[in-house]
Amino acid sequence: MLESLSLAREAVRLEASQGAWFSLGNAQLAVYNTCTAGSEELHRAGKAFTQACSRLAAPPLGKV
Repeated sequence: MLESLSLAREAVRLEASQGAWFSLGNAQLAVYNTCTAGSEELHRAGKAFTQACSRLAAPPLGKV
């Protein structure tokens, strides 16, 4: 479980795409649900999902 969180963080570091942020949010939520993580992990998952959604709403560069 913690390895998937580490890989998701690396994916965001390499390419901060919508999919990478969703993966990070899912990994953090999974850690919160299965490990002895505190509410901070849940808060981090929410922040990752917010980042993913902001990339969904943004128009492609050069297209307005």
